[in-house]
Amino acid sequence: MRKFRFYCMDDKTKKKKFSVQKFLKDNFYLYGGILIAVLLFGVIFMVEIVPTGSMEPNYASGSVCVGLRLGAKDNIKRETLIFFVHDGIVMFKRVIGLPGETISLVDGYVEVNGERLDEKYIPEGVMTYPLSSNSTFTVPDGYYFVLGDNRADSSDSREWDNPYVSVESVKATALFGFKIPFWDKLVA
Repeated sequence: MRKFRFYCMDDKTKKKKFSVQKFLKDNFYLYGGILIAVLLFGVIFMVEIVPTGSMEPNYASGSVCVGLRLGAKDNIKRETLIFFVHDGIVMFKRVIGLPGETISLVDGYVEVNGERLDEKYIPEGVMTYPLSSNSTFTVPDGYYFVLGDNRADSSDSREWDNPYVSVESVKATALFGFKIPFWDKLVA
């Protein structure tokens, strides 16, 4: 004799319990990837696009620059490339003057404490002239003096009302940069 089974419709259509643990397990790669990206680029690294030609020829307009946030304020030396905030804008420049140093712009050259700075990162023949009435700057403690590599077309410490960048405003030190080949077409 055949046995018949009867199913109650309610048994088949019962709602499954929502399990946070199961949800996270099923979606770990998606949310884990997002979490890792947030940690990497929100805490450890900084990515910025150079918006102008102020750092040419080394970093052209549209170059993507990656910086390190961790310990950014600890190891800044002369010629270090830094990301910092100036007048509410994130900027990217080269540190020329350290705290306590005197920077002078003399006959188109940069002098640090009376000694001409050997600037191998700018093309030969490029001159550095003052962009304001000041040609001598004494860097206070806790601050830096910065210049763009494209001295003819850079808004930097030479022209600002407050020519110094505070240690607190430094966001990252540059690790590397690369050019986006089609950048000029994107912004045109």
